[in-house]
Amino acid sequence: MSDHLKSPSRLSFYLDCMRSRGFTAEQVLAGTGLDLNRLQDPSRRILPAQFRRTIQNMLDLTGDPYLGIAVGRSSRSATWASWAMPPSVPPP
Repeated sequence: MSDHLKSPSRLSFYLDCMRSRGFTAEQVLAGTGLDLNRLQDPSRRILPAQFRRTIQNMLDLTGDPYLGIAVGRSSRSATWASWAMPPSVPPP
């Protein structure tokens, strides 16, 4: 995953996906230092570590190693790269 700051709209999409699976935003964002209020500010940027932690939370909550495939099917192809590297692996 790149070290560039991410748009909050990307995390909002992931939160919607997890909400449809019965998980709250608070559960998905645990340990990231983020909350819904911060994500609603379009000028805010998300740090790569916050983004990786969110994805790790999603995987931990669902226990589904194929979650990225399911999320990818319902998203634009540009967001798939986030799932290409496990969040527990630091970027090169």
